[in-house]
Amino acid sequence: MDITQPPLARSGRPTGRIAMILREPFRALTWRRFAYIVLALPVGVLCIPLALVGGPAGRIQRALAQRLLGVQVEAPERSGPLTLVHAVISTPLNLVAAMFSGLFWFVVAINLG
Repeated sequence: MDITQPPLARSGRPTGRIAMILREPFRALTWRRFAYIVLALPVGVLCIPLALVGGPAGRIQRALAQRLLGVQVEAPERSGPLTLVHAVISTPLNLVAAMFSGLFWFVVAINLG
């Protein structure tokens, strides 16, 4: 028996963990996570001036996470300056995440080409 080849079902398709890994890029959850990475940067940049003027910056960021990731984040008891701190800290992190995601998709496009 060759252990380097994935196990195949009678149909000739991989089974078990290999099949799960091969299906992962085509799942809706994967694309929602990618959409969150892409949208988190402009939303974070938008939330900085909103937080400065006392706007609904925290609500916007929580709504984005809830809609795309399905994460329930409760509103904090006090928000004021914490919303601004979160928006300022998350913006560079969102930039790094968007850059790496763009790089990975660029590599995928090169490999397909």
